[in-house]
This record gives sequence, structure tokens and C-alpha cells, in this order.
Amino acid sequence: MQEFDFTKVDSPLILTPDYLLHKIPEEAIMLYYLNSFKIGKAFCSPFRKDNNPSARCFVSSSGQILFQDFATGEVLNCWQVVKKKYGCNFNQALNIVAKDFGITSNNRLSKSFYSEVTELNKEVKKETLIQFEPADWNKKNSAFWKKGEITIEELENAGDIFAIKELYINHCQIYNPNNFDRYAYIVNCFINDKWEKKVKIYSPKDPKMKFLSSVPLNCPGWLDRLNKKDNKVFIVKSRKDCQIMIKYFTDMIWLQNESETSFPEEIQKKLLSEYEKAIIVFGSDPHAVAVSKKFTQKGFHYFNTLKKDYENYKIEDPFDTVSLFGLKEFEKQLKNKKLL
Repeated sequence: MQEFDFTKVDSPLILTPDYLLHKIPEEAIMLYYLNSFKIGKAFCSPFRKDNNPSARCFVSSSGQILFQDFATGEVLNCWQVVKKKYGCNFNQALNIVAKDFGITSNNRLSKSFYSEVTELNKEVKKETLIQFEPADWNKKNSAFWKKGEITIEELENAGDIFAIKELYINHCQIYNPNNFDRYAYIVNCFINDKWEKKVKIYSPKDPKMKFLSSVPLNCPGWLDRLNKKDNKVFIVKSRKDCQIMIKYFTDMIWLQNESETSFPEEIQKKLLSEYEKAIIVFGSDPHAVAVSKKFTQKGFHYFNTLKKDYENYKIEDPFDTVSLFGLKEFEKQLKNKKLL
């Protein structure tokens, strides 16, 4: 068994599954530690001598990708796969993933690997049907958004954000015994030369199911809304940040996560050619800054939330900034960057 000295892993971040999955697609983790596979197709288990393919990966009723070993009866999620591969505990698994994917190291994975991730992500999304019954907006289910100074009227007028009354994944109801707030984003995705409506679920307080999505990783939201009313366009890390930015600006898209994979080169070229300024809006954690720098080398400008706010309060985006300090403070940061 390969040994790891975790005392030498320099990690200024608080590593959690939620944090890592916001930076790294679940499919990428499975692909990296299991090697190439197709959803639903049998392959040889990497954890034992297996001459007759007797393992597979599949999409669960909750939209999660899982590894199944028919010989042992095991069903493992991505973190359990890493734990089994290295014989380590949960926190060590988080550190291994963070190091291998360049979160706490300078490691860089190949473009061919991320191309494979993109194709696998498309497979997973094909297997994921998300349906929901919307709820009327009220004081309770809008409380999360109120922290960002976003009103019920703004939510109703958004047209693509819904509070969820009931949620179904692949025709199975996903119950909510703890009454966590759940929100649905409707995303128009350009797939196979046509627009298709997909759904992303956001449950900010649910530790087991913060995100579920049928949106392919490489499909930014609001791409269909670009109207060139301004000479600058913003590329933000999430839909909730758009709801802050739209108070001040007209043209923006939002990515599925803070990664190069979520921002295809053809869309990068389109924005750089059609706008005088294309501005990346990410957080100030080390990974977000590193990804921002890769884009600025291509001609993008950047607006990261303040480093001191991340270090002191773990603020990672405009929504967090407004939630803690208010809109006036966020406006001040925009003015300091000469964006207002």
C-alpha cells in the first residue's frame, strides 16, 4: 500500500466535501481514481483481481454517481472510493483529492483528462431527470436570499429561480424531513445545436445534498441572455452571485463551478471578441485565485472578493460579501476596481 505523509500537506483551506465538490466535478474524482469507464458498463474492479468485469458506475435515484462491485456487494461514493484505494480515513481522503487536483499543490491535470471528464459529465446528466413542484415565495423560503438583500419581488421577477415544494429525481421523490430550503435554477443549455432547459438544485443548508444538477458542466447559465447592452461582460461563479451583480450590470453569465472545464474555450473566445472587457468574478481562496490567473493570461480582467474577507470570514463571493457587510460595502469594492 502506498504511504502518504499528511503532515506535509500544506492546506491553508478548511477542506470539506462541499468545498471540494464546488471546485472539482464528482465525475472527475471518480474518473481519476477508477480510471476510464462508461456509465452503466461493466469494468474490472481496480480494488481486487478481477478477470471478469464485475463492477460498474451508475447514477443513483438522487443523481449521485456511485461505484458498485457486484462481487463484494459494495456501493461507494467518490470519497469512499478514495478511502478504499489508499486505505485512509475520510479527512485524509479529502487531502489526497485536494492535492491531486491542485487545490493544495501545483499539480496540473492534462487537458485530455478534463476532456474525458466533460464527456463523462454529459453521460451522467443524460441519466439525471430532475422535476419539481414550485412553492409560492414567502417570508420563510426567501429568508436565505434576504441575507443578500434580495427581495421576494426580485425573486419572482427573476424567471429562473424557484422555491421547491416537492422534488423528484429520476421519478423518485426526494423527501426533505429536515425542511431544508431548496431552490431550483432553470438553465437554458445549448446542446447539439439547440437550446434545452435543464435544472440545477441548490440546497444551501443541506450537508448531504447541496447541489444536484442535470446541467452539463460546460454549459454556463444565462448564455442565452447576453444582449450586449454594455461594453463589459461578467463571468461569475454561481447563480446567486448573478442576483447581486444584476443590480448594477446587464451582461453576465454564471458557471457551474470555478474551473477551466466549466468555461469552454469557444465561449471564452466569443466573449473576448464581442466585449471590450470580460471580467472574471471569483472568490479569493487560493484555488479561485489560481483559476482566475489562468483566465487573465488569456486576456480576461478579474474582480475577486477581498482576500482579507476570505481569511477572516471565509467569504468566497459577492453574495457572501453582501450577506455579511451589506450592499454598500460591495458597491465600495466595485468602485475601488473602477467598475462603477
